[in-house]
Amino acid sequence: MGPAADAADRFNRVRHPSGLSDINDNFSASV
Repeated sequence: MGPAADAADRFNRVRHPSGLSDINDNFSASV
């Protein structure tokens, strides 16, 4: 976790505000 995960989290939320939260969570957990 860190700046890269935060940026990816923000990016995914902007791109997919309601769709891919599970993918975003998996990505953030793996960073």
